[in-house]
Amino acid sequence: MSEQPSEGAIDHLHVDSAEAGVDMLVLRLGGELDSATAPRLIEAFTRTLSAAAVARVELELSELTFIDAAGVRSLLACGQAADAAGIVLKLRGPTPGVAHVLTALGLLDRFVVADEPAGPVAAPAGATFHGDDPEGWRQRSARIRREARETRDRARIAINNSKMIRPTDQ
Repeated sequence: MSEQPSEGAIDHLHVDSAEAGVDMLVLRLGGELDSATAPRLIEAFTRTLSAAAVARVELELSELTFIDAAGVRSLLACGQAADAAGIVLKLRGPTPGVAHVLTALGLLDRFVVADEPAGPVAAPAGATFHGDDPEGWRQRSARIRREARETRDRARIAINNSKMIRPTDQ
């Protein structure tokens, strides 16, 4: 089954589904997964979850040529929906560009990847990293996120404490 765009929409994504086993369904994505096309993925995935006897879903990404923040959000939404339904979601064969985006955002580890990307995950032309050590970058990024969480927690405590202070009547 192939998902078609609504009339008048610019289509840069195709979603095809195929049964790959008794309890597994594969959604093959090709083209661009962006803000214009992400709702179609979520719609197709939601219909897949409602199919009877589906315990596993694989998103075939080997023909996906582009992904932006909206596309990443749609993959995360699919993952959350699968978790809520008790269904295993796997990403199969992400292209190097897609794998790079998910890795750079620290999100590739949130998914089960059935196949490694075809070829090395290289930075796109013009991309710069903060140092030559990607693992060091991940550690710095994790430290910054932890510090931000701690700062937010301290701010919440300060706000709650300030609510408890009331001016005295003189």
